[in-house]
Amino acid sequence: MAIVVLLLVAAGLLYAGLVGSVVFALARPGRKTEGVALGRGLPIVPADAGLEGEAAVFTLSQGESTPGFIVRGDRADGPVCVVLHGFQDARYNGLLRAWFVRQWVSATVLFDLPGHGDSAAKTPTYGKREPADVAAVLDQLPDELRGRPVVLMGYSMGGQLVLRTAASDAVTPAGVICEQPYRCLNGPIVNLMRRRRYPVRAVVPVVVWLLERVFGIARRFDRVEDAATLGAAGCPLWVAHGEADWLCPVEDGQAIAEAAQSAGGTTRLDVFPGSGHVALFYEDAERYTAGLAWLFEQADARPDTPIEPRG
Repeated sequence: MAIVVLLLVAAGLLYAGLVGSVVFALARPGRKTEGVALGRGLPIVPADAGLEGEAAVFTLSQGESTPGFIVRGDRADGPVCVVLHGFQDARYNGLLRAWFVRQWVSATVLFDLPGHGDSAAKTPTYGKREPADVAAVLDQLPDELRGRPVVLMGYSMGGQLVLRTAASDAVTPAGVICEQPYRCLNGPIVNLMRRRRYPVRAVVPVVVWLLERVFGIARRFDRVEDAATLGAAGCPLWVAHGEADWLCPVEDGQAIAEAAQSAGGTTRLDVFPGSGHVALFYEDAERYTAGLAWLFEQADARPDTPIEPRG
């Protein structure tokens, strides 16, 4: 009997440890700081990516500071592009995307999201607070950039965040670029755990419940609903997805694009054959650039959608 009790206690401890480790990884992601970016060969200032710009410090919606960049584009009268990065990422990867969009924009704005990079905000909320953070950053732009049309651009976690932001009342974008998004929070959690051969059914529901109750992280959402809201509002949407993406399956991107289009939106979906969960401009720069050109053309054709300064 004692052995059975010990085995049950051991199993309980293992289960609690597994749940705790997953919860902690999502609530306190590994930080991609400057040293990490340097070690991975990423640009750490705009000049490293062949761009002109300067570092900035923004105040987020709940008062925390976060570093960022304001990168100058080639089109003086163009919109402002705001780039939202992925999970365990930071502003540095956004510099590569700033290079691709430079010809269509007056500026690209990058900043570390809550719980990432060098942000003083400790915890990401995967869509609860981030729309307000984007609005707060836009309110702090230099006078010459305030009130311009805004294009939201996001990849992976940032992909689902731009959908939530655009569908909220925080920002009214002229267009949305959505790379390799996921529909629901538990989607990438399940896929990552399956890849590591963890017990999904026994762990994920408890993990998601704890994230909401303990850390205030959004528990249930489906970005297909936000895409439909976006489409009904007439906001152009470009969805780009890797066909072989194991973390955020291509079916998620397809469902998001279809929802926006079915609601009456102007939508384009590009599936990159054989590509996984990687930066798609490395896979096919020509196709990636063509998608961007389409989106900015659609955004230019819209009636003016400026962001009114609230500060």
